[in-house]
Amino acid sequence: MILINSKPSKIYYLFCGFLFFAINFCLEAQTVKSENELASYLNLKDSVYENICIEYGKETWDLYSGEDEVNLYSPKMKMAEFLTNKDFTENIYYWVNNVNLINDDILKRKVVLWSKVIEGTKIELDKDVKDIATELLEKIRTRDKKDTIQNKELEKQVLNLIKIRNKKARELGYDNYAYYILDYFGIGYKWFESFAEEIDRKSAPVYKELLAKIKKEKDTVKISDIMKYYKYPSDVSFSEDSNYIILRKTMSDIGFDYDSLPIRFVVKAADFGGNCIGVVIPTDYRVVVVPDMPISVYMHELGHGLHGIYTNTNSGLLEGYEWCLGNIPPMFGEGMADMMAGFSRNRDWLKKYGHFTDEEISKSLKIDKYESAVKMRLNLFVMLSEIEVYKNEDKIPNDVVNALFKKIYMIDQKRSRQYSLVSTSFIDYPCYMQNYVIAEFISWQVHQVLKEKFGESYAFNKEVKNYLIENFYKYGVSKDWRAILKDATGRDLDIDGYLNYLGL
Repeated sequence: MILINSKPSKIYYLFCGFLFFAINFCLEAQTVKSENELASYLNLKDSVYENICIEYGKETWDLYSGEDEVNLYSPKMKMAEFLTNKDFTENIYYWVNNVNLINDDILKRKVVLWSKVIEGTKIELDKDVKDIATELLEKIRTRDKKDTIQNKELEKQVLNLIKIRNKKARELGYDNYAYYILDYFGIGYKWFESFAEEIDRKSAPVYKELLAKIKKEKDTVKISDIMKYYKYPSDVSFSEDSNYIILRKTMSDIGFDYDSLPIRFVVKAADFGGNCIGVVIPTDYRVVVVPDMPISVYMHELGHGLHGIYTNTNSGLLEGYEWCLGNIPPMFGEGMADMMAGFSRNRDWLKKYGHFTDEEISKSLKIDKYESAVKMRLNLFVMLSEIEVYKNEDKIPNDVVNALFKKIYMIDQKRSRQYSLVSTSFIDYPCYMQNYVIAEFISWQVHQVLKEKFGESYAFNKEVKNYLIENFYKYGVSKDWRAILKDATGRDLDIDGYLNYLGL
């Protein structure tokens, strides 16, 4: 019998409340028990994650393109809630500690990556850091660059953010935030330190020889004398309309149909040369390029797009969205982008599209050991500056960078410009510069293999497309970047090979 008008007792409410609590507690504490359950469970998490990433990508695009109103707080909040969910984290931690029980390699990879993403977002998606960084990003983007008072205040706020990040990193067991981020970029500080030491060791003898040469000629050595030996890349510039024509032809030369690619470019003033954003991988890529950029910048950003467009992992996590630290190895992404830009510096390409003479090409591509040494010293300075600032948070950033400047260039001279923290890169892409340097090595290595496989005229061989897809693009992040590089080229990152090529 149903008593429609009867009122439930307090005991009834207490019982229901207890039952609700007990059910939820059991669900939260329960660990996914089998590999099949785990596969289904992570597929659901994949979908949730990708939806948040798509929103994150759209808001980031609007931030830099100005096409719509921006609300970065929303996807950041959703991502933070998703990655701190107790049920999810407990399941991931359980399985990463028992990964030997998993037979499927892709499932193993997912578990390992999820654990890295969870750990890798414990600082940037921490409430204090997230709120400060998001607010600062907008302030810096919209600041008046001539307002010295405003910029000094912003400098203080960025320095405060650095100290907060360092504090959070120490709570996680790291000496500083730079060490933490290098770990979650997929290289680790020890590897990075050995990489920097190798560049220093191989470039120092030739560089010292150059210093002696300049001193003999001028008695004293100034940075202006040194930088006369810096060689800028052979970048070719076209009109904006011509850029797309050349992109189309260059892509066709190596087998790609440019018009079928789900990627679009917008030319707009920004704080960078170009930025490629994967809004929906693999079907929606968008690029902001600063006006008057050379074709190499367009090719670089297109390279980022190709790396994602041809991913066939069909998994939100493994497709390689960039919005979570620990998911993608940015040095490899930049390597793939720089590799594509390298086609615009190829000998045959320069002759056909840049209309270089044979003499101009020989001069442009000639390797000079002094130029190489200066280039590598500059690379050291660029990639170590921000890291040194994080390592020395209690010192004045400009003093820290000036000390590094003197050490690397081996001269008793300060930089001519103040080192400024007021840049979106400090907020949005912290400790990122080393990725471009490592990318240079990756790019050279891939081009060497393309030459070996397809001959000197590889820039006009349509088989290059399938080689790049099958050996680099298709994996997303389902395979470690070092394994991808080694399997495709036959060797690990060839640091000595590239430095030897440069005459160092």
